[in-house]
Amino acid sequence: MKLKKAVVIGCLGAVLALLLAGCAKEPLPRQMDEEKVIASGQVVYDLVMAEEYEAVAGMIREDIRTAPGKEIEARHIKELVDQFLVPDEIGEFKEMTEIYTMGASDPEPHGIAVFEAKYSKKTVALCVAFDLEMNMIGLSFNRQ
Repeated sequence: MKLKKAVVIGCLGAVLALLLAGCAKEPLPRQMDEEKVIASGQVVYDLVMAEEYEAVAGMIREDIRTAPGKEIEARHIKELVDQFLVPDEIGEFKEMTEIYTMGASDPEPHGIAVFEAKYSKKTVALCVAFDLEMNMIGLSFNRQ
């Protein structure tokens, strides 16, 4: 069971890493609206912070969420959050420092909403990726 959990979290991380690789603040794809990407990302951000992991998992595009052997469930979202939002490591929330978008084209064109928050010990970015139809295709964290 622990192996499957590690594999699913690893696969989720790998998919997200691929989606976010090469995203050195490339602009959004022309077909995407920055306000929509941020607003949709804000919904996901709010659900993550409210610990509504079932809702977050349900928002992931079906083919990604139900890929055989790589299924993504609410518990996987919780495990991802628990891995990055460790109070002893990041400290107390101070403020949201920046919200912006970027884009990428590999493995498919997509836009990413980035929410950077300053904590007393670290800065944490939550990145939410959307395909051109505004389906959620990725969720990742980055700590600095």
